[in-house]
Amino acid sequence: MNVRSTTPPPLPPAYVPAPRKPERLGTKIVMMIVQCVVLMIATLIVWGLVYDRQSSVNDVADRIADEWGGTVRIGGPFVMTGDSVAAVARALRCNVSIESKTLHRGIYEAEVYDAAVKMSGSFDALHLPSDAEGVMMTVRVPARKIYRMEPLRIGGRTVEWQRDGNSLVADVGAAALAEATDFDISFSIHGSGEIEVVQSGQNTVVTMEGEARNPSFTGSSLPDDRTVTDRTFLAQWESSSAMSVETCNQLIDNNDWSLLGGAVEVVEVVSESDYVIVEHLDVPVIGSKFLVGVDRYRKVSRSLKFAFIIIVLTFISLFFTEVIIKRPIPLFNCFLIGAALVMFYLLLLSFVEFTSFGVAYLVASFMTIALIGGYMWRMLASLRTGLTIASILTLIYACCYVMLCLGRYALALGSLILFASLAAMMWASLKLKR
Repeated sequence: MNVRSTTPPPLPPAYVPAPRKPERLGTKIVMMIVQCVVLMIATLIVWGLVYDRQSSVNDVADRIADEWGGTVRIGGPFVMTGDSVAAVARALRCNVSIESKTLHRGIYEAEVYDAAVKMSGSFDALHLPSDAEGVMMTVRVPARKIYRMEPLRIGGRTVEWQRDGNSLVADVGAAALAEATDFDISFSIHGSGEIEVVQSGQNTVVTMEGEARNPSFTGSSLPDDRTVTDRTFLAQWESSSAMSVETCNQLIDNNDWSLLGGAVEVVEVVSESDYVIVEHLDVPVIGSKFLVGVDRYRKVSRSLKFAFIIIVLTFISLFFTEVIIKRPIPLFNCFLIGAALVMFYLLLLSFVEFTSFGVAYLVASFMTIALIGGYMWRMLASLRTGLTIASILTLIYACCYVMLCLGRYALALGSLILFASLAAMMWASLKLKR
């Protein structure tokens, strides 16, 4: 008699996936290098976007500055008879008080200034026929940018100025100059970029002072005395026998009258495609240039120069993390982390148009570090690893920001950071199996 068995058949063996073939160390390194190259190409695209935005901003800023007032060159005063210079000041003192300001138009801005100019001194007696006509006192300056001026005070009387293109002109007459004569001139003018003063007296003292960011001194000589702080500056030049009547008239004969003030021609058009720098007589000109400094777009552009270091150091950190904790990080995940590093610069560019560079850098770096640190935490199920990567990125971004703010010591600090990074990698490489 057959007895039916009640024992159930054995269950089939559970499906066990085949173990993943580990990637070779050399292959992983080569693929990471390829990803770094791809990410650098993406960074170049972001740099092109920064360049385009910066060009647009500079064009608008230049238009704003031109509307306010461009470079100002002040020359004189000169005594003119007809089209010739009859006399230059025996003693001339020129005080220029400058106050810079930033004009805004939407997200665009331009650095401009107001300059209060006071000139005083004296002329030697000039023996001209008492009935001579057309004896004028002339100050070479872009007259249309003068927004306030006082009458010329000369020899105890006042004479009203007339604007004549790039000059202020006052009819003083020959009688006023028959004896040694003192004068006082005062006006205020708009300008941007640079202000220059021609040392147009036989003995000239020029003083420039005021509030300005990043002033620099230009011209035929540096100041004899200067004091520069974070926001203010004071500079003084002294010269003797710097200008003569013969030099002035020679400039006029050579059609270089504009070099003594007003608009300065620096190039001559030879044809539609050729430009030649024109050689002029040496004119003793001193001045101050007011730089905006490294503006926010330039700082973004400079920060992109550190992109390669950030990407490489981050990928090296990922590689050693994988080796030390013995948990593989797929290449696709590495690429997403690299994409987040590139996205940092896009965030920085977008934020910097509405706030200061420091705030924009802080917000963009915090978002990037939090994203990558959290991603590493969830991917490797290790809070410690996520915090370690976040700490490394924080150190890298902090060092890059310090290098952006330092001008003189940026190279030294960057070299020290790279040396420390190399030392850390050498130490971590000791944990690799031979």
